[in-house]
Amino acid sequence: MIGLALPAQAQTTSPLPASGSGDVRHETRSPSPDKGKEIVLKTEETKAGADAPLHEAKLIVKGSLLWSYRCSALAVDVSWSPDSTGFLLGIFQSSRSMSLLFLHCEDDGAVYPASVDLDGVQSQIEAKLPQQQGNSAPKSFVDWDSIRWLSPTRCQFACIQRFLGANADSVLELDVADHAHPKLSIPSIKPITK
Repeated sequence: MIGLALPAQAQTTSPLPASGSGDVRHETRSPSPDKGKEIVLKTEETKAGADAPLHEAKLIVKGSLLWSYRCSALAVDVSWSPDSTGFLLGIFQSSRSMSLLFLHCEDDGAVYPASVDLDGVQSQIEAKLPQQQGNSAPKSFVDWDSIRWLSPTRCQFACIQRFLGANADSVLELDVADHAHPKLSIPSIKPITK
C-alpha cells in the first residue's frame, strides 16, 4: 500500500480553440491547497513533424509570474505538497520515460528548482532483479495517480519497470526536506515474473 491518501488537488481544464501550428490547444490550472499559488499548464498544437507538443508550466503567485518552464513532451502534470510550499512537476517524454522536477517556493517569492534522479534509482532496481535475457532498453513509468504526500516534505509513488525478461513494481519515496537536493529511496521492490 502506498502511504496515506490525501484529497486530490482541484484542477480545471479549459479547451481553447486552435487556429494553427503553435496555438494553445488547452490550458490546465492547478491551485495550491492553500489557494495562494497556482500552476498554469499550457499545451501548444503539435507542429507537423514534431515528436511531441510544446508544454509550458507557469507558477503564478498573487497574479505575478514567479517561474516558468517550457519543454517538448508527451504530457506534463503537477502535484502540490499539502502545505503549498512546493510541487512536483512530471514531464512525460518520448525519448525517456519521465523526468521529475521539484520546486520549493519561499514566502518571499524565491523559487528553487531541483531535478530528481530517476536514473540512479532505476539502476538500483535493475540490480535487484533476476538477470535479464537478451538486450533491451528498460522502460520505467511513474504512476502519477499514485502520488501520496506523507508530509509536506515527503511523498511516495509507484514506479513500474519493464525489461525483457524481468519486470518490477516498486514504491519510491521522495524526501524534499533539503529542497536543493531531493533524496529518492526505494522502500519496496516487487519483482514480477511472467
